[in-house]
Amino acid sequence: MKKEIQVIDLFCGGGGASQGFLQGGANVVLAVDSWGEALKFHEMNHPNVKTLNMELGGSIVEMARIIEAHIDRSKHFHLHGSPPCQAFSIASHHRLHASNGHGLVNWFIELVHYLKPDSWSMENVIPVTKILEGINYLIINSADVGVPQSRRRVIAGEGWKYEPLISKSEWITVKDVLPYIESLSPVPSMVKQYKNASIEKPFPTITSHSPNQLKVIINGQKRALTFEERGILFGWNDIKIPDNIRKSDLRKIVGNMITPPVTKRIIESISLPF
Repeated sequence: MKKEIQVIDLFCGGGGASQGFLQGGANVVLAVDSWGEALKFHEMNHPNVKTLNMELGGSIVEMARIIEAHIDRSKHFHLHGSPPCQAFSIASHHRLHASNGHGLVNWFIELVHYLKPDSWSMENVIPVTKILEGINYLIINSADVGVPQSRRRVIAGEGWKYEPLISKSEWITVKDVLPYIESLSPVPSMVKQYKNASIEKPFPTITSHSPNQLKVIINGQKRALTFEERGILFGWNDIKIPDNIRKSDLRKIVGNMITPPVTKRIIESISLPF
């Protein structure tokens, strides 16, 4: 028998991390972000998870006080964060938060040191490794954990086993999950970038703008991926798309998500016998 795992999900966005934690059997007791539209998305998909709209990056003591009010220290406490990465990312021109990404990564790590959770994880883009001196991390491709999308990210943290994220699963292709797609067709300006894209492989990394760069062809007709299809390519098959959020915001919310199977494996790797 295992202890209950309670998760606090900071910079939660639309809830990709929360989805994986829940699938892994954890209880997400609080999800926090400063973008209301992303929280609408999170709340629609996770109606039983409490959300909090607040700017992160302020007082460590105040943030710790809020977190402590939502957890039971007799249970396993896992802290997760996906700080915005605009200070490091070369792919995205639009970010969800206005604060400096470099500072928010450091802020999250400082919060970890202050709270001393039983385990913690942080997801970010690969260039963040430049400031992770002394922090355990690994670089993973979501395709290696059974996600039909090639998405390389840094996962840092402690208190969970790295092996499940290192052990490679057989790749799942676009054709496996969206068999009606006949082929992929990049716009002329992106032919070189997507020259290796194929329905016989995982889909290339989805960002807020890539679905308009790489179209799909169905019955001879060219179109962008639907948001539901993007969810499937993130490994989130039953994703729900709110109809009260602008498409431009939906593109950012979905394009910046962590793939749920990654956080599912993190939670499943935590062994907590009584």
